[in-house]
Parts: sequence; C-alpha cells; structure tokens
Amino acid sequence: SVVAQGPLLWQQNLNGTAIITPIRTMSVAIDRSGNVVAAGRTAVNVPSGDFTVAKFGPDGAPLWQQHLGTFSRLGNGASSVAVDQDENVVAAGFTIGTGRDFTVMKFSPDGVLLWQRDLHGSTEDRANSVTVDKQGNVVAGGTIGGAFALVKFSRDGDVLYIHGSAASRMLRNLDQGIPVCITVTLLDGLVLARSVFNHSMN
Repeated sequence: SVVAQGPLLWQQNLNGTAIITPIRTMSVAIDRSGNVVAAGRTAVNVPSGDFTVAKFGPDGAPLWQQHLGTFSRLGNGASSVAVDQDENVVAAGFTIGTGRDFTVMKFSPDGVLLWQRDLHGSTEDRANSVTVDKQGNVVAGGTIGGAFALVKFSRDGDVLYIHGSAASRMLRNLDQGIPVCITVTLLDGLVLARSVFNHSMN
C-alpha cells in the first residue's frame, strides 16, 4: 500500500555550542500572524542547558531566540509555551535559583523579556504547562514543594509587596511560606481631613 505524506515546508534545528543530553523542543504555539514559537532546551549560554524560546516566521525564517538561565549542573529548560491575543509569548519551565525553581517568563512579540517569575518550594520545582486567558492573564501548572501546583499571574506578572516591620509576626510567618489570603478594595477616592482619625474613603 502507498501512504501519502505531506510535503516538508521547512525545518529549523537549534543545537547550541555545547553538547548535553537532551537538547529538545518541548512545546510549540502559533500566533495570529502565523508565526511559530517553540520552547525547550538548548546549550548556548549554559552548558548544562538553557531555558530556550525561539520564534520563526510563517516561512520558517528565524525571528528571535532567547537562551536564559543560571549556570548549574542541573541546567535550565522550558516545558511549555503559549501566545496571547497581542502576540506576546509566555513560556514556563524551570531555572536554577534556590535549587530548581518553577519559572514563568513573558516576552514581547519582538522577543524582549517583559517579566520573569520564579517560585520555590523545594529543590525540584518546575512548571510543566502554561496557557493564557482572554484577558491576558497567565496560568501555569506543575509542581512546587512536591505538590500539585496551579498558579495564576496577571498579564503584567504582578507581585504583591507587603510593607511592615521586620519584627512583625505576620511578616515573619509569611517569610516561612505559609498560605495567605489577600482582600483588595477598589477606591474611587480618599477623603482627607485635618486629623488622621477623620479620614475616609469612597
């Protein structure tokens, strides 16, 4: 019998300058313009493995590459990639920080790193999958501290900063990584009086 095969339109190989095992593509996505984005692991900057994201035109022409991570025998790597409605690229995987960290990165359509978030719970954390919702919020799943982990970031990768005394029991407990619940109040305006005890808000 004869099996019909589709024609090969193009192929791109990224090998890097160092030899490690394995060098591989783990995930691909296509944006609204037909560009192809791939994420995985190469060895261009880090001999033991880079967190690698690359973008190609519809015809396979290389548009940009990012090879990121920290030097370590454990190496770095991307496991999943997605694109949002503005053609920004989001990739998830692991990098080396305090051990192996659950890592999510967002790039502009031109390949500029917009933000990076690293979450640590043990020495073997990693993000395995990532997606983007209609509002551009980023959701990644994987393992943190040996647990099934699902994490959602705003489109800007917002980080919540809590200001307080270093002697505060609450801040010291938060520094230990305990779960926390945050309530946000949307303010239309502040009403300021001469005395601080008479201030209010709308």
